[in-house]
Amino acid sequence: MDACHFMKKNMICLVYVDDTIIASPDSEAIELKSTGLRVSTDEQRHQFQLRDEGEVGDFLGIRIEKLGSRKINLTQTGLINEVLKVSDMETCNLVETPAFTTALGSNKDGLLFDESWKYATIIGMLMYLASNSRPDISFAVHQCAQFTHASQHSHAIAVKRILRY
Repeated sequence: MDACHFMKKNMICLVYVDDTIIASPDSEAIELKSTGLRVSTDEQRHQFQLRDEGEVGDFLGIRIEKLGSRKINLTQTGLINEVLKVSDMETCNLVETPAFTTALGSNKDGLLFDESWKYATIIGMLMYLASNSRPDISFAVHQCAQFTHASQHSHAIAVKRILRY
């Protein structure tokens, strides 16, 4: 499925650079696998330390909460707060949908983008949210992302709508 996603019987391993999650319903199997990953002192060429940090709470800025035996909730409140702060939208009015009902166009004759925040920076943050914990904003974010190199006032309004959502 993914170059960083490994599965074996009833065990899953996710790896991202130097962060790893090993999950299984069998804690002894996790311990056995973790012990097998350790490198003995005489085999080491580089410093390598493996730590068991217990239950997963956060991974790559994503809060992981187990809600039941087959349900997990992923949230990124830290990034959401950061994108609202960077765009100066911390005290904005809320809306019920992330996008307008009409498609976002190029609006070549419209007003130029004139905001204190960088369009590409906000779009990047929103894309990370959309791909990890907020699939509900994916369509709206990808509509706005089309105009990263030629953003105008109408595009800033569309981004602000996502932020209000």
